[in-house]
Amino acid sequence: MSDDQNPRPEPDDDEVLGVNAFQIMARRYVERRVAQLSARPEDADARLRGLLDIYDDLAGRGHPDPLALLASVLGIPVDTLVIHLRAAGRAP
Repeated sequence: MSDDQNPRPEPDDDEVLGVNAFQIMARRYVERRVAQLSARPEDADARLRGLLDIYDDLAGRGHPDPLALLASVLGIPVDTLVIHLRAAGRAP
């Protein structure tokens, strides 16, 4: 039984907490992976391929929206990320 003085989690709260924890862990994972990519202009093709690898990894692990997560970490719109990922697929 829950009251205002001693709130107790409702059954659905655990599920929400689990989802939030998953989202936080996934975001931190992507932030670490992106931080490992070179930011040097001469490494642009390698960076794009690295972004594609991160996307493929997230999708392969069953992330519900890998495009939105990666775009959010990068601070760019999803449409822009899609353009980058398409370019990465054509990079030598």
